Amino acid sequence: MPQTSCQHLIRYYLACYQADNRDLTFFNVFHRNCEQVKFVAGEEQLITTQLPRLPLQRKHGAKLLDTQTLYKREKTLLYGSFLVTGKLPASYQGNRSVCAPLIYYHAAVSLDNDEYYLNIDHSKPIVNWPLLRWIMADGQNYSEPDFIRKGISARDVAKFSHWLTSQTNAINCLELYLYPKLQNEGDIKAKLSDIKDGEFNLTSASCISVLKYSLASRGILHDLKTIAAEDVMPAAFTEFLTGKKPPIQETIKPHSYETTKVTLKPAQTENIPGLLSQAQSQAIENVAQYPVSQIIGPPGTGKSYTIACLALERYLQGESTLIVGQNNDSVNVVADKLEALLGQKDFVMRVGNASYHKKLKAYVDDLLNGFFSASEESVQQREQIQQQKRLLDKLEKRFAKRCHKAIRYGNATWQANQRGTLWSKIKAWSAKRATLRHDSLYEIFGQITQQHKVKDKLLSYYISQSKRERLFQVLQDHRLQLQQFQRAIKAQNSAKQAANFEKIDFSILLQAMPVWLGTLGDLHRSIPLQQELFDLVIIDEASQCDIASVLPAIYRAKHVVVVGDPKQLRFLSFLSSQKQAQLQYRHYLDATTDEHNYRTKSALDLAGQHIHQQSAISVLDEHFRSKSALIDFSNRKFYHNQLKLMRHKPGYQESSPLHLQFGEGQYQNGRNREEAIRLLSHLNQQLKDYQQKGLCPSIGILSPFREQSLLLHKLIHRSMDPQDIKRFNIKVATAYGFQGDERDVMYLSMCVDKACKGAQYRYMNREDVFNVAITRARDEQFVFLSVPEHKIHSHSLLFDYVQSALRQNLNDLNETSSFDAFQGEVERLLTLKGVQSWKNYPIAGAELDLVCRYQDRVIALDLIGYPGESQDYFHLSRYKIFQRAGVLVYPLTYTRWYYQKHSVVKEILTLLAAQQVNTPEELVQPETVAIEQESADATSSPQPAREEKAANHPNNQLESQRPTPNEQKDMTAKLPHGLTGSVPGKRVSKQQEKAADTVIEKGTNTLEPIKEVAREGIITDDNTAFTERGKHKSQHEVASPQVNDAPTSLGKAMLEKSLDKKGP
Repeated sequence: MPQTSCQHLIRYYLACYQADNRDLTFFNVFHRNCEQVKFVAGEEQLITTQLPRLPLQRKHGAKLLDTQTLYKREKTLLYGSFLVTGKLPASYQGNRSVCAPLIYYHAAVSLDNDEYYLNIDHSKPIVNWPLLRWIMADGQNYSEPDFIRKGISARDVAKFSHWLTSQTNAINCLELYLYPKLQNEGDIKAKLSDIKDGEFNLTSASCISVLKYSLASRGILHDLKTIAAEDVMPAAFTEFLTGKKPPIQETIKPHSYETTKVTLKPAQTENIPGLLSQAQSQAIENVAQYPVSQIIGPPGTGKSYTIACLALERYLQGESTLIVGQNNDSVNVVADKLEALLGQKDFVMRVGNASYHKKLKAYVDDLLNGFFSASEESVQQREQIQQQKRLLDKLEKRFAKRCHKAIRYGNATWQANQRGTLWSKIKAWSAKRATLRHDSLYEIFGQITQQHKVKDKLLSYYISQSKRERLFQVLQDHRLQLQQFQRAIKAQNSAKQAANFEKIDFSILLQAMPVWLGTLGDLHRSIPLQQELFDLVIIDEASQCDIASVLPAIYRAKHVVVVGDPKQLRFLSFLSSQKQAQLQYRHYLDATTDEHNYRTKSALDLAGQHIHQQSAISVLDEHFRSKSALIDFSNRKFYHNQLKLMRHKPGYQESSPLHLQFGEGQYQNGRNREEAIRLLSHLNQQLKDYQQKGLCPSIGILSPFREQSLLLHKLIHRSMDPQDIKRFNIKVATAYGFQGDERDVMYLSMCVDKACKGAQYRYMNREDVFNVAITRARDEQFVFLSVPEHKIHSHSLLFDYVQSALRQNLNDLNETSSFDAFQGEVERLLTLKGVQSWKNYPIAGAELDLVCRYQDRVIALDLIGYPGESQDYFHLSRYKIFQRAGVLVYPLTYTRWYYQKHSVVKEILTLLAAQQVNTPEELVQPETVAIEQESADATSSPQPAREEKAANHPNNQLESQRPTPNEQKDMTAKLPHGLTGSVPGKRVSKQQEKAADTVIEKGTNTLEPIKEVAREGIITDDNTAFTERGKHKSQHEVASPQVNDAPTSLGKAMLEKSLDKKGP
């Protein structure tokens, strides 16, 4: 696409934004947002083209010219005619009085021969469509008259009246025939005082006014006009807008035509203080590889956490990041994630509404006033982090190596048990010796987990201190730049601010303040419009952003990441298709294609359209928010069952968290009062139950219909205690109000009744609306319906959703599937201890060999080394995924189980806190458990008893304070080794060696079925018979045997002696 096409596209999107933006529309000329209002007396001569420009009184003209010069961004001068007077319906939130022009023009004041004139462009009239939409019936087709583009004369009144009548019958047009004679301000105010609800009149009147832009609109409009005047565009901006890369990817230095190649440093995901999924890591790596990349984040998949990690990773690379969204809600969540990762609040600079702007000014004031202390030297911290990385790398390699060996050892043990050949016994003895000599895989994984926590703590502290170090350096060397920035953000008008921004080298400020968050419309208040000012710009919730709004932010970017979900809510456009076609024709764009469809394409859509490498798109696939039953329908219907349900665990499905509440009710004009009352009654009862149980969940109430949500909001606030509303954080809104939000418990009011037809279901059948509506709940959801399930419209999403909920069999677990021998024996022994187990249970997108549950504790077993299903092992990255899902994984090798069955069971019970399960005590025959007794070998050096494994459990949290160097040294030196009774490193006596050889000789198969002995109250454990008599002995008599996890050192003579005996 030619370079000039970029400017054409910018001007096109600017025109669409102006025509579509609600903030640029009159609703009441007497509102405080309208200034310097002056009604035109006599007859209309400007719109009728009788005068090319309208003369102004000197005083009035001078004042308008000053406003036009000083407040280019903040205010706009408008000339409006054909005023609509009346009152909006009660559902309109705000001042309902209407006195607004139906047609208006952007105007400009000129000074000619010491006379002031008002000028308009007759070819660019703007119809007040947002106002008309409140007056007209829903579903109305909108059309715009062509004749108004050449001026509106008295002869056009009939056409104008006919056109308006074709749009709506709600407006009385009789007074229109007075045109071009104009009514004065007094006449208009008199009409307003007598108006009744639902009455609208069209009056022949014209006025000049200065309209204050909303903060969001003023910056975007001004920035787009400035960008459209530029000759050269940034590379990422051009690729996003046109889909084509410039011949040479380059960046433009401010105030210069000198170019340098754009490069971002390669990502180093290991620097992030936290666990990342594969998709999150890929998204972070894509930032440096592609000028434009995309992150697709379905509901509850950690979009905000990923964005926070992106910003941190770029910061550690010495680069700057700007994070923007359409509203403060989304960027507030990102700010919270950054605060949680780092434990500090002043890491990011916030721009936004008046309160955020005030905080920014106060922060800069404090810096310049000396309320700031220098940081500690970060060189030593960097060295500590590098040492910690080397230690982790060593531990992770050790874990992988041991897993590989565990497979080999398991095969050797199994073959010796099955074949009994000399060579297989030698290999089995070697496997046994190697297995029992080292720490278990779980102990190594525990060490890795703990050292990751140490590394994350060091990284968080280093990030905090390095920011202070950079800030201190800027204060020392570039204080004048901060002072200039202080004056710029305190400027009273855009002209003064622009003059101050021109004097600032913003790259210096970004060294001290590299991470910024704000809304798209508020960037102009604190950040100058400079090409490629930030190394990275992230657009959050991009499906809710129109294309025009994001262009000023992307213009400031070297690389851009667009984040959102095409299956969730999109932005709302008031632009008619006819108006859009006219704008496309005016800007030489093809209106027959969908390529430049402003009305339906979001910023997320445009990025996806112009990204040509599939690898530049990352899809977050780990769902953390909801219980599996609450996200199941959305996962299957909209996401092709690709989401890994991180909260899906066995044993929690006894009662469904999804409740369908059928009852009576009647739909009328978007409301169902009976259903609203039923919902409120149920809610009051639930609140009483929660209070009795001491629970305080957050609660949301959602209806797809605006009128129903307004009714619910009114009933809630009339009937409930305000303290309860605050305590339970109760929110009532439509799907649009809940986008990006969530609650512990959600109430849905679907509103439709059995008399409703397709028209009422049409809005709910929008996939983005329905998807957002049903995926806001974390723990429980109540769906209120006024129609039986068989009466719901069969071709609706609601019908599919209800049928899915009715069909769900949440207890359909894989309990009857066959176990292999290894799985079977582990499961049986744990069952006798009162632990419930599931085989090949799916969690976080993978099937675990065994998932065990006792009370509310869950542990997963990764069985390794037994030939068959249990032979392979999960990669360490998969262990980390399970960790993020809140599941502790215990890697259990077949060889260790074969020789230390009792010790392993004891470890698992300890982790499940299930030691007190009331099961029969086991008796241990001394002669058969010699290898599990504590070694008395005099040649082995004594070792101190080790701490309990639970003390070093991977889920334990470190102290919130920064680890001191001594503490870090201690943590590195004193790595966890195991549970009580585990004493690696000791050697066993010859008596024990002999016992071990006896076990090999007899070839007792530990995996023989034990159903028969179990029926008699006897179980087989470590080749030992446990009898029912153990129940009658005291705890002192049948105390748990002391376990020695040390290797057995077989002597040559013992080996030869054992091999002379018969094999199995």
